[in-house]
Amino acid sequence: MDFMRKSLPKTVKVCGYEIKKMPMGAFLNALETIQTAPTQILNAIWPGKTLDEVLFDLKHLDEQMLVQLITGALSTAAPMLLEMLSELSGIPEEKLREDPNIGPAGIVEIIKTVWEVNDLKNVVAALGDLWSRKAPQMKSGSRA
Repeated sequence: MDFMRKSLPKTVKVCGYEIKKMPMGAFLNALETIQTAPTQILNAIWPGKTLDEVLFDLKHLDEQMLVQLITGALSTAAPMLLEMLSELSGIPEEKLREDPNIGPAGIVEIIKTVWEVNDLKNVVAALGDLWSRKAPQMKSGSRA
């Protein structure tokens, strides 16, 4: 596998921007964005509501509330995605939003390129393997 990692390009040009291997700091900043995402999205959809109120609303979900949920989630998640992608790609957030050469298809291409250039598939697999080795094994039928 090492020979494959060595063959990965160090930089790739997408939509006129150079995507490079990210430094560890950019990866950590992106993880910080991911960590706060669920709370921010829930607060955008149900501002000021308690968890019990949110659960009550979800129990009584109707079409109008579903539309509100989806639009609230997307309007909050999209800027977070751009912030994270900017951190990982080195492309300024404003360019990701405003450059007509990027657009939605370009965003997808940039995400795929960041994933490939940084060999994140192998990183995720290695972390999953490490986690499965270190996590206590639950016996079938036991209670935690």
